Amino acid sequence: MAFERGYNIIYLNSDEDPEKERKVFRTLEQKMVDGVIFIPSVYSTKNQQIIKDFSVPIVAVDRVFDVDGIKGGVIVHKVTVVGSMNYDTTIHVKKFPLPGETILAEAYSNSLGGKGANQAAALAKVGLEVSMIGAVGQDNEGHAMLNELNHLGINTDNVHLSDEQPTGRAQIVVEESGNNNIIVIPGANGRFSEEHIDRCQQAISSADAILAQLEIPLMTVQYVFALAKRMNKLTVLNPAPVCSLKEELLQNVDILIPNEIEMEKLYGKPLKSYGELETACEYFTGLGVKIVIVTLGERGCYYYHQGQGKFAACYAVKAIDTTAAGDSFIGGFLGNYLETKDIDQAIDFGQRVAAITVSRRGAIESIPNRIEALTTSLSK
Repeated sequence: MAFERGYNIIYLNSDEDPEKERKVFRTLEQKMVDGVIFIPSVYSTKNQQIIKDFSVPIVAVDRVFDVDGIKGGVIVHKVTVVGSMNYDTTIHVKKFPLPGETILAEAYSNSLGGKGANQAAALAKVGLEVSMIGAVGQDNEGHAMLNELNHLGINTDNVHLSDEQPTGRAQIVVEESGNNNIIVIPGANGRFSEEHIDRCQQAISSADAILAQLEIPLMTVQYVFALAKRMNKLTVLNPAPVCSLKEELLQNVDILIPNEIEMEKLYGKPLKSYGELETACEYFTGLGVKIVIVTLGERGCYYYHQGQGKFAACYAVKAIDTTAAGDSFIGGFLGNYLETKDIDQAIDFGQRVAAITVSRRGAIESIPNRIEALTTSLSK
């Protein structure tokens, strides 16, 4: 009837039903429309396939309004990230130097990063409401960091500006294969204390989830997770850089996300098979962790939940820079998991975000937004 009446624009609600979306798209295709603007409710492999199958041009856009925690009619989840913010210097080389060897760099660049900032940026880019808790120096780099996070829509009211310590720095060496080595100078990150957390309780109490890493003092992370669990918040820990973790911290961790090297160091033994990896995951779930996700670089990831372990292969891309690979995966995974509560789907979305990230140079600037992650053609 709409076509018979000569309408140029038709607005349809799919009720978040992929099959209904497919039928509507087929009807539009038969009517020879010029194109479709698609506003997906959540990421799913089903609506990804719909976009691929449809012959008429489709433009996918994100929801464009946000009122009282409702974004385009869908509840916006809130994550507070407690972590590091660094000024990164990235040096590109053909191969890492051997001990005692001097080599010439191909290129270098400066950018904003740090595991906390990277993960906050990834969460914001996939559509969550994000608050940052941490510390930077009262210097040009610190103010640049705040400006960048604010530009991404991240709340920085609880970022402490230190007069005593400079903004943290990271020296990143990236070889031609895309692999990297990172040395972090903590600066203000290293002095972020429990006292600072006490002044940020509103940001914790208003969040759905608390995400932290270990580029800030371990005692601060332990303190904030204990506080978060008293408030019944979902807690997510990326144990990097890795160190020994006390049981009193692990019992307050809902989701643990190490890479395979970090997992071996946490468990204290080499993990040479998926069977050994599963045994290590069982150990940590025995301490109270509910979900363990071990990222395996170009091989994908292994995840353990409710007594069952699964392997997920990663998407095949040419890696240019893996600096923010893990951080972007965590942001994509957590954002989707809060939205869907489907761990398999969330893992897949996190892998999509990470695959696009490693195909670009840089840290924060390399992370895709929600629609890029949803619509970019990728294969495993």
